[in-house]
Amino acid sequence: MAERKFAVAIKKLEEERDRMWSSEPDDLKKLKTIKGAYYQYSPNKLYAESETRECVDYLWNLRTLARNPKQNFEHLKPVLSGMLEFKADKWIRWYKLEKTPALMRQAAGAVQDLQSSEEMVELLNWLLQYMNRFNFWLDTTIPWLAISSVHDWVTEGK
Repeated sequence: MAERKFAVAIKKLEEERDRMWSSEPDDLKKLKTIKGAYYQYSPNKLYAESETRECVDYLWNLRTLARNPKQNFEHLKPVLSGMLEFKADKWIRWYKLEKTPALMRQAAGAVQDLQSSEEMVELLNWLLQYMNRFNFWLDTTIPWLAISSVHDWVTEGK
């Protein structure tokens, strides 16, 4: 019997999470080379950081709903798979990412394979671990103090 999509997706998320535990993700290396508006690097990184953090928020909220015994997890399936597909498509188009959108699409494909709310929570846990770690790496590349200092200088003359 073939391995379930659910198990395959979790295995891949675990592998990629473990890989980026100690080294920068490939998608981030690529993102650093992509220029955005006005041929600048920073807008892409800033927006991508915001988008990945937003994705973590969505995943967290979906996990909270999936843990609720009064919530029919079947109703959450299209929400989860739709969000994952939407983010994957956007990240390919806007940021030229490859590996992370592929993982999101693989997880979206596994959603229909879920047989219980417990499995949905498990998939969401792995997605959260991956996205949190990806967002961590992305966040470390942004010079927040310099951005804040320039912002204060421009807006307040300080």
